Amino acid sequence: MSFPLRIFLLLLCCLALTACSPDAAPDVDFRQTQPLGAPDKLRTSDKILRIAVISSLSPAETAAHFRRIADYLSQATGRQAVLIPRRNYLEVSVLLRNGGTDLAFFPAGAFGVYPSLDDMHVIAAQERMGSSLYNAVILVHRDSPCQTLRDLKGSTVAFSDPMSYSGYVYLARRLQELGQTPESFFSHSVYTYGHEKSLHAVANRSVQCASVSTLAYNHARQNYPEVADAVRIIETSPAMGTGPVVVRRSMPPEERQQLQELFLRLHEQPELKEALKGLLIDRFVPPSEEWYSSFRQAFGRREALP
Repeated sequence: MSFPLRIFLLLLCCLALTACSPDAAPDVDFRQTQPLGAPDKLRTSDKILRIAVISSLSPAETAAHFRRIADYLSQATGRQAVLIPRRNYLEVSVLLRNGGTDLAFFPAGAFGVYPSLDDMHVIAAQERMGSSLYNAVILVHRDSPCQTLRDLKGSTVAFSDPMSYSGYVYLARRLQELGQTPESFFSHSVYTYGHEKSLHAVANRSVQCASVSTLAYNHARQNYPEVADAVRIIETSPAMGTGPVVVRRSMPPEERQQLQELFLRLHEQPELKEALKGLLIDRFVPPSEEWYSSFRQAFGRREALP
């Protein structure tokens, strides 16, 4: 079975389990949110700007930051900005696929496995800590004797999301190079649906290893040094592009251009400095085809950047 097919089958299983589980985590309580089943009037109104978001950091910490950005976009465009928080990468992809959002802070992993770029335009990329690239890091507890990936055979592992490059795909592809799968290599695996949750799981010894983004690791170093000090990196992935900001393909060109110009100047707005800092974003920059073409090739997809 090909690797991309394995991912999609896993996604279907995860979505089914999430939908059936009575203990599924509720959506983040953003102000002015829109459910997937919203009325058609809200879905099609040109006075509404629907923004889908999911954070790889703590949702409780980032909700207000996303709200500030949405409020600024609302003032600049004259449209009511409605935040649509989602719990995992798949839900954001489904929302975009079904025309349920105008703009999305699209996770890099979800972009990598997305079936087609015909649904979207990429208008901006995130620059974090001076770079628009990031890595996956494989972590163990600092007291672990493991030094290499091979040493983790039979360990327990935390994955953040089956569509996350740094939280699942990179490690799964590395295992494929060893002739293994996550199921055959690890004794037990869990999905945390949060990079910081995976990191904490290793730090408190709930699992023996995890793969997370350097964004989450560096955020922990800045804000929770005791957690970062409790783990150790044993492998770092090649660099990939950070998650893009995308808009629906059917958006009129003049609206798309307006939003792109606004994003590229967000860092110049004094009222947004705190929000961007809270999201660990320096600024938004024009997207590079090289970043995202190589990224999608890593997921077995060949389409060029639109």
